Amino acid sequence: MPVEQRWWGLDRRSLPPALVVAAIGILLAGVLPLVDRVIPNDDTVQAGDRLNLGDGLTIAPPAGWQLVSGLRVGAATTIPDQGSPVAEVADGGVVADIQTATFAGDAGALLDQVNRNLTRSSTRPQFTVTGGRASVTSIDGITGLVETYTSTAGEGLVAAYKLADGRGLTVEVDAAAGRQFAARADQIDAMLRSVSMEEPS
Repeated sequence: MPVEQRWWGLDRRSLPPALVVAAIGILLAGVLPLVDRVIPNDDTVQAGDRLNLGDGLTIAPPAGWQLVSGLRVGAATTIPDQGSPVAEVADGGVVADIQTATFAGDAGALLDQVNRNLTRSSTRPQFTVTGGRASVTSIDGITGLVETYTSTAGEGLVAAYKLADGRGLTVEVDAAAGRQFAARADQIDAMLRSVSMEEPS
């Protein structure tokens, strides 16, 4: 039976794995956050920017917000003018998630489906619709439905549009507790009214 070799009371055979674990801990705790702070992740929406949601559908996010994901109109893509069916913009504690997908029902049915999903979601505990549904008409005459909600995590709104090409468009705005949602109400309303569908040529 081999004699155990110990340094300062530790089995020498356990030192290499322990050093690997320590190195990973240092990397996760110190190096990666430092790299994250050094690399700029600023992608501020400029006045006039529009997001390309694909097949002629665009929306204008509020200027000054951060583009978290999505494609601007005119962005260089492997397929010219290719859009992205999902986008996200944020400002402080307010996040707007934008999504398009094929949907068979009308705007009311789409809003019902989103509500069911949010009711089951752990991200918005005690999701509760507040007030009635209101219509919102975009610059291109696309009419959608919008309603506000509260949850124990904050408040927000959901807007749903049914497009002539068979797609549904949803905009979910979620704000942390406080007056962040109310302070950006005009910007959010302008975004909802900016939905535009370019006619195919």
